[in-house]
Amino acid sequence: MQFIPYLDFDGQAREAFDFYAKAFQGKITARMTYGESPMAAQMPPETHGRVMHSKLETPGSGILMGADGPPHSASTKGCVNVTVDDPTEAERVFKGRCQSRSASSIAWARSSRPSARMNISAGQW
Repeated sequence: MQFIPYLDFDGQAREAFDFYAKAFQGKITARMTYGESPMAAQMPPETHGRVMHSKLETPGSGILMGADGPPHSASTKGCVNVTVDDPTEAERVFKGRCQSRSASSIAWARSSRPSARMNISAGQW
């Protein structure tokens, strides 16, 4: 099982991830702004410089992800991506999460690989 924190920022994601890359001797392996995204035409011009997604990888296989929300959006304070390799284990974790919290507080995705990912919003705890 792998846990990947996803941090939520309000316009500071670029600066934060540049700092984290230096502090943790990592490398930013993904960064996209709203202006670079396929949905750029639907976003107000003032959002185009905001970070839609960043991924930092560190020595020892550490991963940190995050983004700026659209301006004036309600912050969820981030989430934790939980990745498991076995669909049976994913179902067990998912069902345990649903029993302890409302199902609306999680996002569940299955990929074509034999693994699963669950996002748990920190704002729901």
